[in-house]
Amino acid sequence: MKVVALVTVYYTENCGSVLQAYALMKTIQKLGYQVVLISTKNSYSGHSLKRLIKNLLQTIVRKDFSDIFPIIKKYQQYHLWIKSLPQMTIKQAKHSAISAYVFGSDTIWDIRSKYFLASYDVFWGTAFPLEYKVAYGASVANSSKKEILSLGYPRKALTDFQRISVRDGHSEQVVQSLSQQRIERVCDPTFLLDKKEYRPFLKKVKEKNYMLVYLFDDLEQEQVRQILQFAKKNHLMLISVGKKMSWCERHKESTLENFLSYYYQADYIISNTFHGTIFSLLFHKQFFILDFQKKKVEELLISLNLRQRLVSDLKNLDVLAKEKIDNQQLETTFQKWKTESLSYLKKSLQS
Repeated sequence: MKVVALVTVYYTENCGSVLQAYALMKTIQKLGYQVVLISTKNSYSGHSLKRLIKNLLQTIVRKDFSDIFPIIKKYQQYHLWIKSLPQMTIKQAKHSAISAYVFGSDTIWDIRSKYFLASYDVFWGTAFPLEYKVAYGASVANSSKKEILSLGYPRKALTDFQRISVRDGHSEQVVQSLSQQRIERVCDPTFLLDKKEYRPFLKKVKEKNYMLVYLFDDLEQEQVRQILQFAKKNHLMLISVGKKMSWCERHKESTLENFLSYYYQADYIISNTFHGTIFSLLFHKQFFILDFQKKKVEELLISLNLRQRLVSDLKNLDVLAKEKIDNQQLETTFQKWKTESLSYLKKSLQS
């Protein structure tokens, strides 16, 4: 069986990053390949003992003592999950029979991120000269062409890729301007799996009639007031997952199990993240996405004729909540994306 090395983000406690890595790994395995993940751990990784200690100290300072055990449990669960993955160091990979290197998905070419910059040789492939390299769904996030050109290696690194695909229009525009080969578009790997393939992560939650709040950023006071007003009017409990929101009645640490389970059983979702948007769509939820100027989020919603779900002013949540989402049409679109993206992946690996 041929071996494919996957270069992506997995040494983290970001649910979206972990799930896209899981989805791409499972998809390549289903195509008949053995998959190993190349270690991308560095001092800025989202999963580390140093970060755990920092989180615990902050929790103690805030006197949120009830959060201590859930934080430790989250660390342990991610540690065990990461440890269970088939992995190789760069050194080990160089002495192994790797038939292809797949780079992506996620924002591996985001040069504004200290994490990706610290391991640029891995994420841009310069650590693997003369190897067969394919990019699947890579993204530059909000990085500009000017910023990328300020570095010496990206343009040269891209010439060593046999095929390149990205997952969003901004990345396509930027990468195309740096490369002479045609840049293709594919969907995020989380769309490649059937919903049933996420079921092993699901558990039954005891809460009912709730709005799930999955945010990476704090909100303005007026936005919080409007959310509280909507929740009260619709008899909804507010539950935050991931970043703790003091104005929510309950909080759950963002283990994969909590993230997917609470998403799957929520009545409403409010988020400002890319994968928060994706799983709202995949699980057919009524959702609202706060506009934090993330190009990939806006573009995804526009492509599905759901731009109205991207909001800054939350005073019209009641009106928006009454608008039905055509989930049947969404599934048709997702299947089209999946078919085209799988075709790209198959052809790239067969080459």
